[in-house]
Amino acid sequence: MQYMGNSGNIYNVVDKRIAHGGEGDIKEIIGMPSQVAKIFKEKFRTAERQEKLSVMIKKKLSPEQLEMIAWPQDVIYDSTGFVGYIMPKIENKKSLTILYSEKKYDLQDRLLAATNLCAAIDMVHEMGSICGDLNPQNICVNLDKNDSTNEFKISLVDVDSYHYETPEKTYRCEVGLPEYIAPEMQKKLAQGYSIIDAPLPTYTRETDLFALAVHIFCLLMEGCHPFACAKDFGEEQEYNIGRMTSENIPSVVAPQ
Repeated sequence: MQYMGNSGNIYNVVDKRIAHGGEGDIKEIIGMPSQVAKIFKEKFRTAERQEKLSVMIKKKLSPEQLEMIAWPQDVIYDSTGFVGYIMPKIENKKSLTILYSEKKYDLQDRLLAATNLCAAIDMVHEMGSICGDLNPQNICVNLDKNDSTNEFKISLVDVDSYHYETPEKTYRCEVGLPEYIAPEMQKKLAQGYSIIDAPLPTYTRETDLFALAVHIFCLLMEGCHPFACAKDFGEEQEYNIGRMTSENIPSVVAPQ
């Protein structure tokens, strides 16, 4: 399939997907091995999303930043209109949740991953952006111990959902995973708001740091959430820990 970019570039995208999620598919681009296309399902091809991505691509990242943050590079269209965007291809990466519970990785491995996660989120903040939804499915780690340069290096993906602000407008991160949402946001959700309509501010640098602390705790405590054992919930406690180590828990608009 052929798509036209905002830049004027033509992208020949293969039909077969290499990954997929709730919003769309990731596909390779012929002749561009270092980049991929994210093609949204029709219901997610909204004018608001198109506008947000068109603003995001104006921020140019360095090659070092692009290795850690899969930042949108171009917005693409077919004959019907907006369909998705172009982003860097992330190689040899698995979800951070593997380190939560996999016994073959020792404390030093987990500490290195935690340090690299801190560096990646700090880089996002230095850019003036906010992650928002830090679902571990959006945090990829290089587990190739033969790759000494990039071993346990972190890459952040699905950054089109980030909470992104300009002087003119705030483009909200509209979803979240309850285990990583800070108390100040939980209070707003408890009042009946969703993340989409809650009074601003919603996601901030501080809420990112709360989620970061949860991830680090889980890395060091084999997938246990810092609040999971605050009270004995019996079987429910096991369910909570199971959720933390799962790779298939989707972020939602109104997490509870």
